[in-house]
Amino acid sequence: MPDVGLMKVVDAETGHEMYIDTHDVRLRKTHNAYWEERERRLHETLDQSHVDSMAVATDDDYVKMLMELFFKKKPMRKYTVIITLLVLAAVCHAQVQVTANVDSARILVGGRSHYTITVLAPQGAKVSFPEYNKKKEILPSIEVLGIATDTTLTDNVQEIRRVYTLTAWDARRYTIPAQKVMVGGKEKMTGAVTLDVQTVPVDTVKNTPMPPDGIQRVPFSWGEWMPVALSLVLSIVLLGISFYLYRVLRSRKRGWKPKKIKTLSFYEQARQDLAKISASRRSYIEQKAFYTDVTNVLRKYISRRFHINAMEMTTCEILEHLHEADGETVTERSEGSLQHR
Repeated sequence: MPDVGLMKVVDAETGHEMYIDTHDVRLRKTHNAYWEERERRLHETLDQSHVDSMAVATDDDYVKMLMELFFKKKPMRKYTVIITLLVLAAVCHAQVQVTANVDSARILVGGRSHYTITVLAPQGAKVSFPEYNKKKEILPSIEVLGIATDTTLTDNVQEIRRVYTLTAWDARRYTIPAQKVMVGGKEKMTGAVTLDVQTVPVDTVKNTPMPPDGIQRVPFSWGEWMPVALSLVLSIVLLGISFYLYRVLRSRKRGWKPKKIKTLSFYEQARQDLAKISASRRSYIEQKAFYTDVTNVLRKYISRRFHINAMEMTTCEILEHLHEADGETVTERSEGSLQHR
């Protein structure tokens, strides 16, 4: 046994798993002594029964070693052995083998195990496996989680492996029955396989249940509430602006009245213009500009009142039109005003 530290070992027959410390000198010595004693008893038993034996490594050519064993003991059987080996090789080559096994014979509740069906068949043979879709039970309480298939080809013999990933939720011992596999149109059966599902062991003495934790208070953070606060403030501002605009528009709609524009007569307009000129009389530097504005006001009044173009006429032309329109009285008044200019 090599010194490789802590190592996990599995019993191939029972599936029992355990850890051993190969660094322990006493363990290695005990194991070596046990193995040597077992080999000694085996050889004694074979010698007493007159049975030949030999040791074959996994990387040795067992056919060659078997032939050497036979020829060393009984050379006359050379041809018999050769013929026998050829017949066995032909039979084994043509024979179809179907096997089934699980990689973990014991799992915990909710654990996983891989159920594998292996088929050895001649190249080109059509193989049909049992179909179990995902989430479908292969047995009551044994659920199929996944399916995978791989194929290898060696010396015109194909090895096809169908792997089913299984899980179970009830703790008990299950027996997966023999499965039907169709190989080249012929029905082949696998062997039955056992699967032991165990509960998770809980030591109630050492592992006492812990009391429930108290209620935890989440610390206040402005970073989490800042977006909410900003959104609330913005909503309030928008509502306030909307309400203000509504009140303003409503008040204007109620209190709005069209302004009454007072239309002045020609005479009142002329008086108003003359009053403005009189009020700003001191701002005139030259009297000529003052009298020119007064004359323009009078000419506008005459134009509007008597419907003549007084702004383009001379004083004499204005007087003639006024005389024709209103008579001597109008003429005298207008002449006095114009002469005053």
